[in-house]
Amino acid sequence: MSKAARRFMIMVEFFAHVNEPSMTSGSSSSVHKLISTPRPENYLSFCCLNFDCAPLEIFELTTIADMQLIYTEISSQKTLFSRQTKQESSMDRVVAAALVLFFAVMSTRARALTSDYYDMTCPSVFSIVQQEVQAAVADEKRMAASLVRLHFHDCFVNGCDGSLLLDNSTDFETEKDAPANLDSARGFEVIDKIKAALEAACPNTVSCADILAIASRDSAVEVGLTNSYTVLLGRLDSLTASKFQANASLPAPNMNHAALVDNFGKVGLNETDLVALSGAHTIGRVNCTLLLRFALNNVDINSDFKANIEQACNANITGLQNLDLTTPDNFDNSYYSNLLKSEGILISDQTLFSTAGAASVAVVQNFASNQDAFFSQFALSTIKMGNIMPPAGQQGEIRTNCRVVNSASSAKLIAYE
Repeated sequence: MSKAARRFMIMVEFFAHVNEPSMTSGSSSSVHKLISTPRPENYLSFCCLNFDCAPLEIFELTTIADMQLIYTEISSQKTLFSRQTKQESSMDRVVAAALVLFFAVMSTRARALTSDYYDMTCPSVFSIVQQEVQAAVADEKRMAASLVRLHFHDCFVNGCDGSLLLDNSTDFETEKDAPANLDSARGFEVIDKIKAALEAACPNTVSCADILAIASRDSAVEVGLTNSYTVLLGRLDSLTASKFQANASLPAPNMNHAALVDNFGKVGLNETDLVALSGAHTIGRVNCTLLLRFALNNVDINSDFKANIEQACNANITGLQNLDLTTPDNFDNSYYSNLLKSEGILISDQTLFSTAGAASVAVVQNFASNQDAFFSQFALSTIKMGNIMPPAGQQGEIRTNCRVVNSASSAKLIAYE
């Protein structure tokens, strides 16, 4: 069976179980458990066991967001399916429904991301990015956290389009000057080096937005993430930036649980994604000026922990504090163990565990006891975040310098549909 055929059969298997779990192989109790929650990505892994593929391979065809759309659509169509004539077999109906919805979903994704996007045009893209990331992290461990954060802060503002990398111009204010980024977002010089190396090897080919996505993955892997996931590529670079939108879209360190869920929801991410992506705070540093402003008002952290932070930061107001005081330079699950001890250094961290009745509490507990579960979900949530697309109609390009838009003609521009 070809890879393409296998991927489609995964979708058929998914549809079959959602519509009529008894039609396909496997434990019906396991199937019912898997589809009882809106988590189709879990079920994709189950289906892959039957069709000899890696769980993340499906993302080369569809994203989690697509599958959630399909899941919702199938749920709303169950009544319709049940009205089909009895002469049609159940599998025929499922395959037909899969085909219709598959093409409907894919037709909305005019610029689909794929893992092999640069295989023909820049086959060395991954090795070049990895080499530069390894050198940067070897020089400064903190840089791993900085590069992971750049991808996150880019995607949350009008999609993953490299807008964060643009410097000020006469046409717009840079997102770097937004409060969430000012004196905080860093690693731009590393991105510059990667871009220069790629331009030398493959001119006018690899977008800055894609560089951010690859560098984020490689940085996390360099300091401990063992679930190295497939990075999907094919993004375009924006022609503008928006400090205003950055102010409106980026989560703040003093947000409570409700505000965070709302913030992530606006870009299509759920509460599990929120907890998993927050786990990136297992590495990195935070400015004491920020902590003195917010953390000391955090009623959810324990008093001894708060006193120690206050003492350290008052001794050096311009200094930095580790976000994870246990293993600050290792990508692991210590962040979640810290939350269980009420030692989340930011309000936006500790609220994930301290908000009574929140779904995030159980997720934090799971990740604290199961590092593999955290690593797997971090990969899935990062892929999902990486698929946040710019607004329809927005034009993009492949920048030759990540800090400025090209002076190219409009003929080289491409619009998102």
